Amino acid sequence: MRSVVGQGTAGVRWGVSLGLLALVGLGSATARADLIVTLDGQQQAVDAHQVLIVYTPGTEVLVEQLRVRSTTPRSLWLKAFDQRPQLEPVAEAPFDAVAAGTAVGEPYHRQVRSHVFGPSVVTLLTQKLLPEDARPRQEIEDTEDPRSLRVEAQEIFTGTVYTSTITHTFVLPDAMQAWLRMQGFELPEAVKGSLAGHLNVGAHVMATVLSDSAPTPDSQALIGPFQVRLETDSPTYPSFRRAGGPIDSARYDFYVVGPQALVPTQYPTLWNEEAWTPPMGQRAQFETRYAQAQDPNSPIALDLVQRQELPVPDGAVVLYSRFRPGPEVVGEIPFEPRPDFVEIPGRTRQGSLLDMFLCLLLGLTPLIYTPESWFLLWLGARARDRIRQGELALGHWLWPVYALVVAGFWLFAGTGAARAAAALPLLVAVFRLGFPERPQALSRVRVEFKKKKKAR
Repeated sequence: MRSVVGQGTAGVRWGVSLGLLALVGLGSATARADLIVTLDGQQQAVDAHQVLIVYTPGTEVLVEQLRVRSTTPRSLWLKAFDQRPQLEPVAEAPFDAVAAGTAVGEPYHRQVRSHVFGPSVVTLLTQKLLPEDARPRQEIEDTEDPRSLRVEAQEIFTGTVYTSTITHTFVLPDAMQAWLRMQGFELPEAVKGSLAGHLNVGAHVMATVLSDSAPTPDSQALIGPFQVRLETDSPTYPSFRRAGGPIDSARYDFYVVGPQALVPTQYPTLWNEEAWTPPMGQRAQFETRYAQAQDPNSPIALDLVQRQELPVPDGAVVLYSRFRPGPEVVGEIPFEPRPDFVEIPGRTRQGSLLDMFLCLLLGLTPLIYTPESWFLLWLGARARDRIRQGELALGHWLWPVYALVVAGFWLFAGTGAARAAAALPLLVAVFRLGFPERPQALSRVRVEFKKKKKAR
């Protein structure tokens, strides 16, 4: 005899998703919070998920790629959806292009501000007393060039998982069980139980067999990218975690494109307006590091439409967010419109008119506020007094030379357009050196005092 597991929740919309890797051929299994299964010590840890969601009213296109630590020649990746996904080919992974398009550079005036006093003792003192943000980097960036896992077979299954009242083991749908047996896979009971929680509420499970020609835990491997199309009135990322399980250590990079800014409904959104700083790495919240409406001719829109052939709406808003799940979160991640989103980068974005104007102003700071500048101005004033008295003095050249030193400092200390800070000090130096002030020698002034005659 057999009975249905979880049938009491049939008809309820299962918040969609399971990211699961099952490795084959060994005995006991240990399940992690993200349902990665390891068998007989062979581990396949997920380092990062890269997710692109492009939403137009009624349709969601989901592109996903995983970075894993593959330690087995063959593996099985199972992912569940609450409706049958339409698999679509991916000509080229879009993540490098969207990552470059959403990267936020540090404004140039902030580079100048970090050394605002220029070649001065004040710069040394402020750097010692007020060091720059030394916050430890919470995220590990992907710097290596990973190998790709090859897809051997891929199918989508639905049906009901039963449990035997005699053996008390799970029985998968016949078609799925036959396909797994043909591929040489026998799933442990813990994985079958997780599948029962999805299949028995109407989910569709995408099963993908992967092969790795050089498995090793010392370098990353890529799963995907895979692209699916879903018919839906609200965009959703299919994600499943077990309540009370271990903390999922994987990082998620979300690129969400829609007619409006789309933010998660069940997680707080942190708008990081200093997106050039290291990620904060806080769990259970979306750290948004880019949020901008796109012109149809912007690099991101052109790449997604022309190269990736994705349905990007006119005037689309692109958000890039970092995310790490928390231990208390269960279920899918739905998104909702947010009309009052915070634009990142803001008005002082790198290379903007305001950014360059602030660069020019801050470039004058060493000539106005540093003690060296005041001292050289004082020496110049004394030198001009000596020249007026007919003496030889060169001190009036020192301050223009210091202005030239300040200009050189900005040219060598700055990067890119931050070197514009040298413009005004260089202009001052050229003007004062090219058109020096010529003090007039002092001459005697004769004053005659005459007695005024009284009028009669």
